[in-house]
Amino acid sequence: MMVAATKITGETSISPEYKGPVALLGSEYFSRMMLNSELDVHTVLTRGLPRSILTRLIINVRLLHSQVYLQKAVGISPGTLRRYKAVPNAFLSQEHSERAWNFAGILSQATEVLGSQEVAEQWLTEPALALNQNRPIDLLSTKIGTEQVRKLFVQLEYCVYI
Repeated sequence: MMVAATKITGETSISPEYKGPVALLGSEYFSRMMLNSELDVHTVLTRGLPRSILTRLIINVRLLHSQVYLQKAVGISPGTLRRYKAVPNAFLSQEHSERAWNFAGILSQATEVLGSQEVAEQWLTEPALALNQNRPIDLLSTKIGTEQVRKLFVQLEYCVYI
């Protein structure tokens, strides 16, 4: 469900559904943006997120300290990460921007449903019966897999299992 936020002069305008990903990625970057719809997010991701956001995400998410999980979650190899860190003021590719945003959204949703980020991070790395024993983090490499993980959280949140 989309909830639009009203722009107040001089303040940020971020829809409540985007506050979780924004907090994980670094709210300072988004502080002067309007993120009220999926089209607003699309516009930002098409331009690419600053590489510094990736560093912020890694700092905020213990799970991403593992290069294996970083590659699964965001699609960034250790070599690419080194290149990105060498030029932090440049921008991520559209693909890496989208994967970082999606991961931040999934983790934010999981944290809300499961009660803590620590539990959410652990859940992402364990096989889930509802996902045919796949680990949720392994499904994040495709849009379809990511959508399956999102759907599962909606089901868990509302205690509805299909």
